[in-house]
Amino acid sequence: MYKLVGLVLMVFVLISSAEAGAFKGKKIYAAQLYQTCGFTGEVMGKKYTKKEWKNFYKKKTLANVLKQECPKSKLITKKSDIRALFAFFRLFSKDSGNTAACGG
Repeated sequence: MYKLVGLVLMVFVLISSAEAGAFKGKKIYAAQLYQTCGFTGEVMGKKYTKKEWKNFYKKKTLANVLKQECPKSKLITKKSDIRALFAFFRLFSKDSGNTAACGG
């Protein structure tokens, strides 16, 4: 019984962490990229699949991809910001089936 409760709590914490990262990524996109990109974070997320976003993140090229997509933006170098943006973009990736309720 205790193992089941522990497992449920662990899953809840992991899901909450992922959602928190995506929420933070949305805030970072709105503050640092939206004006220079000229489109919403949802549009940015749909440019690539989940696998492509994951590869950019793992290969540490996500900041460069963002700079390529939004040439007028500043290069984002803070690791926690990159991690949050990755979570946000994966949420709205081309193959996710998700859409923003209010323009992402």
